[in-house]
Amino acid sequence: MDILKINDFKEYFEYLSKNKEDHIILICSRSNIGKDISDVQADLIQSLGIKTDFSSKRGLNGKHRRGYYAVIDGEEVIAEELGSDEKTLRYKDKRFFIKSTVYTHDKGVEPASILVDKTEYCANKKGLNVVVIDKKTGRPIDSINFYISSEAWELKRNSKTKKRMISENKVLKTFDEVKRVTSGMSSVGKYRVTQGENKLFLRMYNSEKFDRKEYEVGVMNELVKIGVPLAKPVEFGKHESIVYYTTEWLEGKILSSKIRELSSKKVYDIGIMAGKALKLMHGLPVDSSEICWSIKYADNFDELMVLCEEKGLKFHKLDVVRAYFNKHRHLLETRPQGFVHNDYGVHNIMISKKKLTFFDFDTLGFGDPWIDFVQIIPRDDKVGLREKDATSFFATGCINGYFSDENGVVNLPEDFWKLFTLYSIVRRIQSAVRVIDREQSAQMKLAELENFYAASDDMMEDVPKWYRNTMELLQDKPHRKIYTS
Repeated sequence: MDILKINDFKEYFEYLSKNKEDHIILICSRSNIGKDISDVQADLIQSLGIKTDFSSKRGLNGKHRRGYYAVIDGEEVIAEELGSDEKTLRYKDKRFFIKSTVYTHDKGVEPASILVDKTEYCANKKGLNVVVIDKKTGRPIDSINFYISSEAWELKRNSKTKKRMISENKVLKTFDEVKRVTSGMSSVGKYRVTQGENKLFLRMYNSEKFDRKEYEVGVMNELVKIGVPLAKPVEFGKHESIVYYTTEWLEGKILSSKIRELSSKKVYDIGIMAGKALKLMHGLPVDSSEICWSIKYADNFDELMVLCEEKGLKFHKLDVVRAYFNKHRHLLETRPQGFVHNDYGVHNIMISKKKLTFFDFDTLGFGDPWIDFVQIIPRDDKVGLREKDATSFFATGCINGYFSDENGVVNLPEDFWKLFTLYSIVRRIQSAVRVIDREQSAQMKLAELENFYAASDDMMEDVPKWYRNTMELLQDKPHRKIYTS
């Protein structure tokens, strides 16, 4: 049965109750729950497994202006909360974010929210909003709302959300098998699909991102032509409200999950390979009409400093960062621009049979190629190389591989470490400001910022401690000549 065609309240909840094991059900309220829910209706909702009795007579007893949310995974209720006052309720895990809101005289009513993989699916209407997810594909298949202030048992759907889900379903039906991909930092619209004998990686986005995704796929195809190791794009298309593309399916392990199982020398050698491949990527010919890098980056920095003040970023060394930037901003004037990955590191590299492959070009941008090094450093390094700090060996290898000649001799440019320090500290300030309203995330990002600052000896030493310490451990290998500035 197509759930999108069910419009009767009783039939809808009976269907969900009979097929609970196949679905994840997310529920939240907006404004109020519904003041005239009958005993029969409340029983139907409770058949999903929740504890709350929504009956206006038995359960809520007129106290319907409350927040509520629930997360039901098959037969198990993962989370459920009924508010006792008019406060906003929130639930968050790796994949879902739910916000239940109520009317208050001073603020009116805020939008309710049900985010799945950072995409909004909530119908956001008065009453209870429900999103249903197919557990087999991991994809939302319906979003409804009902507000019961009479005996009407009417279900309402957001037309835009319904259109998107229908479009997603039609795209997925063109493949023989579909399995949602949950690995990585983001699981937004990612699937392993099969088409005949071919395994492919499918990504889907809202159609507003058509131009951006067309640009990304175009650059990826050009990178393939010059030999950059990445998953080759296979198909790019748009279906109504969805834009999608497929690439070759990569067999192997994400380097971040494998790196601590390898020897230090192996990790360093992988870094060498990754650095050479990154250098190849940065060699892609580009249009030289882009605005001057020194102007663009200086403007971004000035805007960031203003944002830090507005947001109240509590990093006590901002004055030192400003001074460092002003002292070295002349180095930006001679820097070239090209395509940059913008999130290059062990978390976006696949390793299989001594072969490396890049993936995840969602952050593809245009700027100084050296800015791609800011994500490869050890995030937790405070004062030096920690025991078994595998990322230090990868990062050192990546830098040395990038700047090595055909004989393996490394010659780092004189200004590299100064710009590396500048770009790295600015990137971490940007990350901290971006999440400053989320307390736990902000604390983590501020800790990263402080750690990087300490690793550079309060920005007094250009060459960071993790690189110096790793190099000392590598110097006993006479076959490898290393020169640093």
